Amino acid sequence: LWPQTDPPWPNISIGTILGCGSISLQEPNAPNDNARNQSNNKQGTSRLLRILISESAYLIWVLRCERVIQGVSHNNGNITKRWYKTIDNRL
Repeated sequence: LWPQTDPPWPNISIGTILGCGSISLQEPNAPNDNARNQSNNKQGTSRLLRILISESAYLIWVLRCERVIQGVSHNNGNITKRWYKTIDNRL
């Protein structure tokens, strides 16, 4: 899901997760004809990053609640399917 041409995936910490709503990737500094398109790409990439972090954190919380409260055990296959479904529904 993460574009290969964009900045590398940032290091994720608890602070990054808590502040994911305010994440914004740096815009290009060089003024040229493509600056507007690059700026729009950075906005789109920032939005994708916010969605991936927030939806993943929420899914982790939901899975933990299901495991602790309901006693449901999850396997890697089901978790992966739920993550793809969650991201697909959001995008």
